[in-house]
Order: sequence, then C-alpha cells, then structure tokens
Amino acid sequence: MVHKKKFIFVADYDIVIGNLCEKILYALFKAERQNKQILFVRKRIPFSSIFKRKFRYVQRGAVYRLAGVFLGKPPFWIDEVIGCYYGVMFFIGFAGRAILCKLKILRELNLQFIGCGCKDLFNVNVLKYFDSASVSNIDWKYFLEKKQKLYFCDEDQLYCEKTMEHLGIHRNKPYVCLHIRTQHYYNDSSYSSYRNSNIENYIEGLKCLKAAGFQVIRLGDSVDLGYHQYYIDYPNTVYKSELMDLFLIKNCKFYLGTNSGILDAAFLLGVPVLAVNVTDYLFVQPYKTSDIYIYKHVFSNEQKRFLTYNEIFKQEIGINGAFDSHQIHQFNQRYTLHDNSSKEIQEAIKEMCENLENMQKETDAQVIFKKKLIQAVLRWISNETYHTKHLENAYRALTKTYFNGRIGRHFAEKYLYGTVDLPYEKEKGYETE
Repeated sequence: MVHKKKFIFVADYDIVIGNLCEKILYALFKAERQNKQILFVRKRIPFSSIFKRKFRYVQRGAVYRLAGVFLGKPPFWIDEVIGCYYGVMFFIGFAGRAILCKLKILRELNLQFIGCGCKDLFNVNVLKYFDSASVSNIDWKYFLEKKQKLYFCDEDQLYCEKTMEHLGIHRNKPYVCLHIRTQHYYNDSSYSSYRNSNIENYIEGLKCLKAAGFQVIRLGDSVDLGYHQYYIDYPNTVYKSELMDLFLIKNCKFYLGTNSGILDAAFLLGVPVLAVNVTDYLFVQPYKTSDIYIYKHVFSNEQKRFLTYNEIFKQEIGINGAFDSHQIHQFNQRYTLHDNSSKEIQEAIKEMCENLENMQKETDAQVIFKKKLIQAVLRWISNETYHTKHLENAYRALTKTYFNGRIGRHFAEKYLYGTVDLPYEKEKGYETE
C-alpha cells in the first residue's frame, strides 16, 4: 500500500499501557481513513530518572518497537528532535502544575499533557460541543472489528520465541493469556479497588481450559496469587518484560481479563477477548464479533438488594475511568460491586471456546442486553453535565457504541431482568428478590 502522506504521533499520556494502546489503535484508525502512515515518536523527558523515582512516571518502551502497514518508524532526526521538543514541553508543563499544586491552586498533579496527532482521534471533527451525529459518517464497526497488521522486528521475534521455550510454553499447543487485576501495582486499595478480582472465582474456569488442551499464562503483577498448578506464573520469572507481555498477547488463542489497562493491548493486537468482572460501561466494550463480556454485579446499599441490569441502565450509575476520587466515594456510599461467581466465569469461558470453534448466533437476550446498554451509554454521555466536563470522553464512549461483540449468553439471560442470588448475601440477611 502506498501512503500519500505521513503524520507525526506523540502520545499525550504514555505511562499507562491501556491509555497508550487505545490511543495508538485509534491513531491507526485515523491513518487508514486518511491513507497516511503514522510516525510514532516517543517523548524524551529531561531528568526522567527523577520522574520515575518521585512520581512513578515510567514511559512505556516496547510499544514503540511495534511496526505495521500504517505504523512506521520515524527517521532518527525526527525521532530525536520532535521527541526532545515534546519532552521539554512536558517538563515545563509539569513543573508549572507542581508549583500550582504546592500553592493549592490546583488539587491534583495531572501528568497528562499535550501531544501531537491526538486531538481528532475520538472527536474526529475537533468540535467544541457534543454532537452525536458528527462521527456517524465513519464506519466504526469496521474499524473495531479489524485486526491491525502489526509485527515485531526480527531481533525481537527471535528473542521472544526463545523466551517462550524457557517459560515451558509449547509452540504446538494453544494458550490463553490470563490477567487478574490486583491492588499491588498501584496500591489502590480504595480508589480503584472496585476493578480488582479474586483468583478463586477463576479456578473452575481454568480447569475447563486445561481439560480443553489450553495452556494458561498469567500476566500482570509480580505477586503470588497461588494455584500455580493451573497456569504458568510468568510475572514471577526473570523473563517478565513489556516486550514479552505484548508478544504473549499477540500470539495467544484468546485473552481472558477485565477492564484493566493491559486489556487495550489485546485490542490493539487484535486477539479475541473474554472480559469478566467488567465495571466500566462507557469506555470498555467488546470490539470484535469474537469478544464476550460479563459485568460485576451492582448491590444497592440503600435498597439492600442487587439490581437487575435493566434497572442499572435506567439510572445514572455508570462508573468509569473518568471518575475522580470524590465521585468514586459517592458511588461506594450508594453501591457495592460484587465479583462474578465461579460458575459465571466458567460459563463464559465455555461459551468463548465454543464460539472460537463455531460462532453461535446471538440469542434474543444478548441482543436486547446489548441494545439497552448502548441506549444507556448514549443517554449518559448526552447529559449536558457530563459532556461539558468530559467532551473528549463523551466522543470516546460514543465511538465504542458501535461495538460488534456480545454479552455472555447465560449472563444476559439470567441478569438482564433477574437479580443475582449469591449465598453470602443471604447470610447477611439481604434480600435479592
């Protein structure tokens, strides 16, 4: 393919793998629409070691080693000059915000600053107001379904293949990448703990994968989660690296995770995704036809019962990554999120395996669940209070309403109009009817 032009892309936020991979994916959408190639430049930040030590600001590295049809390597001089320019701009902006925080003029020290080629990824017309029709001329379904042609250089490919052998991964045997979010990486026992999950509820599903002939490779934090007989504990080996994370995801049969950042690496690399314990209704959707989602259950602390998803979609409780600490606190006062049960995760895994062999038609319950979810998202982001504060996020969520995937079959049938009935809630005396 011959590209008429190129455009420089400098990510405005490059320390969180999810945000970065999502921006790259949408930049690839933009490149294909405009028949251009991306020159992907990394910021060169002065005194980066201080940012790493004091603020845990660690830029991603391996993502910049990816290449593809629309993702090109910039010439050395462009990479250095543009990278240094935006690195210095970041440093100046950060220093200014740090001073304002010290003077208590700003409440939070935000590490996200201007990049290049980012403004029109979601809000494609760069409007200063929200207009849901402004992006409708783009075939988002096509882009969300498409697998991007990305690859590693020969040197990285060879290194990763040898590392797989050291890890005991058999090349002729399919494997699943497993990621269970814990509190250890961010030490977020309060702010984002609603996204964490308990490995015990995954064990029956992992047994099913093992019986079906799959190897399971755990990704994520270098902590001991136990149950090592059911997976290769890759994070606790000397081979763990960002490059190896990406390679393992790119070559897996499917990715099993939740709405944690590395999920967007799976979307970027185009593998089928099974997401369980999902908490975000706005920004995390099953992009491809092969993708399946099931959600955490919402318990109303006021009504002392679980809500049906039909009830949830009628309220204004769409918890998401745009929430600040005050909004999270308000949410936690009104609601409690509960993990998917062992049976629910097991059912979702079985459905995923069946669909990879022979894609099943969506049931009426799945279609209705999906329709109601999209209607709720459109209502939430069209709310003036929301989109005036979060214009980019409103457009970001809007593009994802064109998703092609589905809600788990058993999950949709049980919980769209019915409530969850968990034993430990009965023991507390809560009613679930």
